[in-house]
Amino acid sequence: MGTLRKAFFSTVLAGACGAAFVGSAAVSRQTPALGLAQVELLGCSHIDDTAYLSGAINTEEGYSDRQAWLASPIAQESLSQLNDFLGSFKTGIVGTTIDHENQRLLVVLDPSKSFEAAVAAEVAKLSPSFKVDVVAGCHSRSELEAAMSWLRQARVEGSVSSSVISYIDAASSQVAALVSNPEDEKVISGALGALVRVTLAQGQMDDFSRSSDASPHYGDAAISGNGSLCSTNFVFKTVYNTRIVATAGHCGSASWYSGSHLVGTTIGTPSLSPDVQALFDAGQTYTNKIYTDPGSPTSRNVITKSDAGNGEFVCVGGAVTLAQCGNEVWAVNADFNGFHNLALSRIASSTALPCDHGDSGGVVYQRSNTGTNNAIAVGLELTGNVDPVTGIPTPAYGFWICGFMQVSQTEALLGVSVLTTP
Repeated sequence: MGTLRKAFFSTVLAGACGAAFVGSAAVSRQTPALGLAQVELLGCSHIDDTAYLSGAINTEEGYSDRQAWLASPIAQESLSQLNDFLGSFKTGIVGTTIDHENQRLLVVLDPSKSFEAAVAAEVAKLSPSFKVDVVAGCHSRSELEAAMSWLRQARVEGSVSSSVISYIDAASSQVAALVSNPEDEKVISGALGALVRVTLAQGQMDDFSRSSDASPHYGDAAISGNGSLCSTNFVFKTVYNTRIVATAGHCGSASWYSGSHLVGTTIGTPSLSPDVQALFDAGQTYTNKIYTDPGSPTSRNVITKSDAGNGEFVCVGGAVTLAQCGNEVWAVNADFNGFHNLALSRIASSTALPCDHGDSGGVVYQRSNTGTNNAIAVGLELTGNVDPVTGIPTPAYGFWICGFMQVSQTEALLGVSVLTTP
């Protein structure tokens, strides 16, 4: 990846926002069936596929028939490779956007870099199984990150009072913000102007926070302590090979029980920003298994780990709502309900309600293709868009939304690594 990245930065093409770039003619003619990356005028417009996906039919795998083009094993492998490749850039990438209606992935670049054609040519070498369009954005990544920082500070200072979902929407080159207070809509729009697109939600958004898990303890078990109900995350090991289990920091400090079984006691003071804590008890044992019911199998072995990229599908656990697959990651490095740098997943199923109260700390994972009983550790659940009164999702987006911390963040914050052996 390092060689390709070097090649990108050494190829400088003339252009600016509003100009169209054309990829190599040889490239665009050789492999059109592979969903070749081409360069086009972006126009900096928001892609809203809510109505398109709302008419979809759910498959047995959990995703809808209108997401199948991206959810197949071949497409997910292509997407994972592409996300890894784009992740090698420290600058120059605004982000990616999934366009389900046109069955394509948009890769949006910083307009100041002017290397769209070079990126398109190199992306084509990865031979993605779906269409990829490489385009220039209309605002720089640094401008959009500054807007995100302003939003965070505004919530801290109180000038913005409501819960906020905010993330960088690559397609429109804007920060997308969902708020529940009309006054906040005016304040944010007035301060950030064209850098932000504010949507007013109906109802309030709220943090969310198996029943008798005995030693050796699995991940995604129900735990209670100090009057709180939460879920365990994956089991991790320290540099001294001591095993601990994680959960959300906002669950609070306690001795945590699953039914009558002690799981562990909070080590030190739970972190609230970022939101995570470690549990341990010398008399307990912990293993690399997680609960995955109600599907089959009802438990899986964690054998590896991977952060999830935009467009990848994940299974979202939690001791209350249980494992639900078919959740599509649609934003990364997002802010939601006062949490920062989360990945957001969504699912449109009318029967699914992931990330409810009591699911905090639960597992986010992917099903491994190296065995029917294996799993890939992805993240730690923190928040959702369940209205505390009505129990319905935020109508502005029309999806059940989950916010989770990527597994690499948990490892870095706790100084641990995911346990991948019994």
